[in-house]
Amino acid sequence: MTNHPEITLAGQTYRLGKMPAMQQFHVSRKIAALVPALAPAFIAFKAADGAQSFEELLPRFQPFADALAAMDDKAANDVVGACLGAVTRLQGGVWAPVWIPSAQTLAFDDMDVSQVMPLVIRSIAFNLGPFIQGLLIGQLATQQPAT
Repeated sequence: MTNHPEITLAGQTYRLGKMPAMQQFHVSRKIAALVPALAPAFIAFKAADGAQSFEELLPRFQPFADALAAMDDKAANDVVGACLGAVTRLQGGVWAPVWIPSAQTLAFDDMDVSQVMPLVIRSIAFNLGPFIQGLLIGQLATQQPAT
């Protein structure tokens, strides 16, 4: 069984879930151009291996957040919606979805970008981490001088 990380933001507890494989594929396609902006943050996140909290590493994700913000609205909405669609929030002892796909909106009025962006970034890392790591290894290998 996959470990589903829990995150506390603004006094609320959220749980990351897995996206279906095809959704992972579509999100990975849409963020592929953002991987260079994500690379430094992802490497730092993996290198910290729990030594630093996500909040301590969050400033390193700013270039990725900026690149995501520069995406066209449809692609950004698709990425954010897919990522949040895999997130639930502990509400009255029950895990409730934070995203309503049919309405393309958040289920909770008290959520804002200060919760949304960390959840999106963590969802990407949780769902696409091995894929992104593979891309980064491929990029680093092509940048290494031949011996």
